[in-house]
Amino acid sequence: MGKHYPFSDSQPDPESFAASFVNCVGNTFSFALANVRISRFQRRSNGVGWFDAGAREFACGIPKSPQQTEAVNPGKPITQAASHNDCLDLMHRVMAYRHEPIHSELMKIRDKYSMLHVDVLILVYHFAKLCSGAILEIGAFVGGATIAAALGVRDSGQEKKLIAVEPGGSVKHKRLGTRNILRDLERNLARERVANMVTLVKGKSFKPETMSTVRQALGSDQVGMLILDADAAKRRDVDCYRDKFAEGSWMVIDDIYGADANEKITPSRADVDALVAEGLLDPLGFYGWSTWVGRWRGGNARSFNRRSVKPP
Repeated sequence: MGKHYPFSDSQPDPESFAASFVNCVGNTFSFALANVRISRFQRRSNGVGWFDAGAREFACGIPKSPQQTEAVNPGKPITQAASHNDCLDLMHRVMAYRHEPIHSELMKIRDKYSMLHVDVLILVYHFAKLCSGAILEIGAFVGGATIAAALGVRDSGQEKKLIAVEPGGSVKHKRLGTRNILRDLERNLARERVANMVTLVKGKSFKPETMSTVRQALGSDQVGMLILDADAAKRRDVDCYRDKFAEGSWMVIDDIYGADANEKITPSRADVDALVAEGLLDPLGFYGWSTWVGRWRGGNARSFNRRSVKPP
């Protein structure tokens, strides 16, 4: 997924190429490419497709094997997004950011502090820069997404509350292992000079005392973006704070997809699928390794006014 192959008969210009992708989630997909303006998308069955910059369309290639289908699509397909244009616009924004200085800055942040894919950090930055209202992060770990959001707030030129909830503990990891999550989180925020932009709430997101602290920090502000990267109980955390979500607020939820089902991905995906089915979430795509991106519908899909995912 994400590999690029040249056309043997393409025109000799820098935008002639083929981009492979696995259509693993119905009509919602995400893949990495650069310097391309996507004009038209045609739905196809499971398979590998390519985009011809001259023909301006996707063509269907060799179908996936049953093993491939099972690996990337365990169980039923994830509910598709309502609008392909919104998905493609968002993908185009990610491509555009790869040519801007913030991309290299976020690459460094990712290498130092985050397990998330850099494309996800780009979207966290983008949404933090674009959103109206506060930003709530549940599961800050050592601060990768927190810092990306803070940079987005910085570049927005507006004052926005950024609240990060983290219970602490320790994690064994080859690159980002830590014996004290909260200590390293505070150090990293200070090192990147964003500590004064972040309200750090120490505790489990669903505990009454934590919820009370978050609500006091929010005050009358609504949440314009939720970053959810804690445990597998996605529905629980959404229900704890849903009354504070602004209509159409951005949602970034990790641990939704993977080649192998496990004790975290399976219930996480079930929770998000249920929220989509109930009309509470509007899916916009999947990014990086396992991150779901979408918007909050507030439970009333008919009154949901879908705004452009491009900056104004």
